[in-house]
Formats: sequence, structure tokens, C-alpha cells
Amino acid sequence: MSCLRQGVLLFVLVTMILIVTTMVGSGNAFAATNSGGPHHKTQITASYYNCGGTCENKDPYQYGCNSGAYVAASVSVNDASGHSLLSVENWYSPKCGTNWAVEYFYSASVQEFVYLLKPNGGGLLYCSPTDCSYYSGSAQPLWTNMTFAPTTKITACGKSQSRYNFNQIYGGCATA
Repeated sequence: MSCLRQGVLLFVLVTMILIVTTMVGSGNAFAATNSGGPHHKTQITASYYNCGGTCENKDPYQYGCNSGAYVAASVSVNDASGHSLLSVENWYSPKCGTNWAVEYFYSASVQEFVYLLKPNGGGLLYCSPTDCSYYSGSAQPLWTNMTFAPTTKITACGKSQSRYNFNQIYGGCATA
């Protein structure tokens, strides 16, 4: 794993710990809901950063598209017993005109993966792990490569197997 990717992972992990600590300290709790804020994609213009040719299927952190990006929609997934499994975020970069999926998983999750879907039920775009298999390691978050979609809604999804309901797969999606 490159030093840059390890540095990004460490930064994101520390940031998430601070956010969770703040949320817990303020009495907020995670909910199994899909939140989509005011996300307005704009017309395609020639002013998008092009990642050295195209941003399609590129790592958003390696190419700097995370700068100025925001969570356009998110969803939290619980198992049937209410255990928190994962949270999926659909990120959008106005700078690059791209979307990508980020997934954080919790202790109730055994295996997980995150993926992007093409618009209008067009099928799978990108996964993390890239072979779309389940991940059972501890390093997180997982994220997909980007898709160029400045005017198109893209769906970010995640799936997980529960530690408590082992034969059950749970998932959720967030479209923006």
C-alpha cells in the first residue's frame, strides 16, 4: 500500500473517530436512514479538473478530487437485531464532476464491500475491493474509484454480513 494511501486512510480514520466522539458526546446517535442533502449537479463544463486525461475509474484521493468534495447522500445499515453494520456515503466532487462511494463498517460487521451503480439500473460500475469480493480486514474506510457524472445521479451501495446473524446479508444504497 502506498504511503499516500496509508496517509489518507490514517487521516480519514482519525477524522471519523473525532466525528463519532463528538456525536456520542453530544447525545446524537446513528440512525438507519438515507440522508440526501441539497445536492445539485451542474451542466457539464470544460472547467472540470481532468485527472491527467479523465477522472473515470481513478482514485479520488490520489488525484485530489476529494478537495472541496462533500457527502451528497448517505445511508446507515443495521442488521435485523438493530446492530450497526455499516455506513455508506455517496461523495461528489464539484471540482472533478465525479462521484465515488465510501464505506465505514462497525464491529457487528464480519465482511463487507462497497460499490457504485450505473444510472437507471445499468449495472455495476466499481467496487472496493476492486474484484467485488467481500473484505474481512480491519483497515477502513473502503472506497471505490470515481465515475464522471456531473449531471447524472449515481448510486453508492454497501453490503455486509452480520456477526450476529451470520447467514444474512444486509445492504443499503444512497443515490445522488
